Amino acid sequence: MINEPTTMEHPETTHEEAFSKPTPTIKSSNVHMWIGVGVAIAAIILGYVFLFTDIKLSALIPFGKDTVALVNGVAIKQVEFQNSVKNVTDAYIQQGVDVTDPATQEIIESEAVKRLINTELLLQSANAAGYTADETRVDEQVAALTNDFGGEEALQTRLDELHITKDMLRNDVREQIIVSDYLEKETAVGSITVNDEEIATFYENLKTQYGDKLPPLEDIKAQIEADIKVQKQQGVLGEILADLRANAEVEVRL
Repeated sequence: MINEPTTMEHPETTHEEAFSKPTPTIKSSNVHMWIGVGVAIAAIILGYVFLFTDIKLSALIPFGKDTVALVNGVAIKQVEFQNSVKNVTDAYIQQGVDVTDPATQEIIESEAVKRLINTELLLQSANAAGYTADETRVDEQVAALTNDFGGEEALQTRLDELHITKDMLRNDVREQIIVSDYLEKETAVGSITVNDEEIATFYENLKTQYGDKLPPLEDIKAQIEADIKVQKQQGVLGEILADLRANAEVEVRL
């Protein structure tokens, strides 16, 4: 679901991670270590909206009816919350955070419900603006996700683990397309750019920290650009969400 900006101490998860294979632990030889998790996030196949989202299941869920939050009268269910908690927890573990600490567990739960609330706020705003998703695009995104994951069988195994049906997955992808189009066309998120000066400054800051261990700029320039763009998108999206939340009726029932 869509998140307000997070810090490296509180790493993000993405919608794709809900359906993806476990990401290998970052090794010292991986250039991503130099520029943060945003680089990996930027490569996801379903669009930049997933940088800030977690799975938002539809009303098709036949179980887990307990409500953990209400967003303008729309219920977020316990099963959605538990899946979101799992995704956030997995992301924290990959960043080396001790998720057994009670204080961290409270942060994880807070982040998980916030992501679901943010997703619902954006979806409601996109729906109000008249955005829809063509089923051909939904088919293409599901096919891309299936291929990225490693095939139908592997994807189905993951869906079974999350108690999600194919119809639920399609509905989630449909909603994500709607929100992505809305952000692209109605907000500044889609028009963010990164210039060479920003890239150079970012690289010099890394060089101050890592010295000669840092790869040459030309080797990681594209990754740095992606990371800067992610950070800018987080900032803009955080402002959008703050405005939406200020004008919404949100009740958390944790």
